[in-house]
Amino acid sequence: MRDFKLKLFVKHFNNDRVYYDPKFQRRKVWQSYNKNKFLESLTLDRLVNPIAVVEVDSCLKFSEELRDQNSIEYFGQLRNEGYKYVSIDGQNRTKFLIEFMNNECGVQGSFKDADDNIKKYSTTIHFSHLPQRLKDKIKDSPIEVKVLPPCLLKDLADLFIGTNSGVSLNDQELRQALMTPLSDWVREVSKKNNKALTKIVKKNDRDRMKDDELVAKFCMVLDPDKNYALSKTIIDKYYKKGLEEEYEYKDLSRRENIINIFSGLINNQEIYE
Repeated sequence: MRDFKLKLFVKHFNNDRVYYDPKFQRRKVWQSYNKNKFLESLTLDRLVNPIAVVEVDSCLKFSEELRDQNSIEYFGQLRNEGYKYVSIDGQNRTKFLIEFMNNECGVQGSFKDADDNIKKYSTTIHFSHLPQRLKDKIKDSPIEVKVLPPCLLKDLADLFIGTNSGVSLNDQELRQALMTPLSDWVREVSKKNNKALTKIVKKNDRDRMKDDELVAKFCMVLDPDKNYALSKTIIDKYYKKGLEEEYEYKDLSRRENIINIFSGLINNQEIYE
């Protein structure tokens, strides 16, 4: 464990140095309430969970020792791109702190300053408009960072699921953390059809990957070999099939084409705007 003063933390763990892998990371899900409560806890010295990362260089060395080619390529590419860490837990906290210190978002609530005085704000206020002693308290507050032992690429998703804290992972976020061909396919198809999905899936639901879940359900309905029920348990099992070395999801290109046609119909109608 290592403590960083917040003013140093946001520089050392900025977005150019920390990689958030979309293959297992959830999307940004924090709403204003989460941000307000987190900053209140920060100024009251009540933070509990550390930020968790792995070091790119250590993981690359470990991968080379074990001669794991997939891991060598993964961590080697991250190092070449300038990344120092891979995020395991703490994406929402870290990105909020960076945005707040850069005046990109504001907060409301009761916060303790460096003289132990409570400052209350019923309307949104940005960091630059705070009184100096509250700024001092925030900038000097400790952020605990835990650097996890080096691991291979295949271990990252398990680390993410095992250590994740804050807003609980929902079913689809857990599924998408699995490193299977279906996870990658759903992620890409959802991204390509984002315009249509934003018209039929609410923003808060998209933040929790409900759009990806809809794409996964389409995929299952269009499976050429079997008619699947769309219960939680069945969807979970369908994702986990991809962990079997011999299993192949058939006709994914055909399924994607059908989803693209559906998206075109949604985009060209005038009801869901």
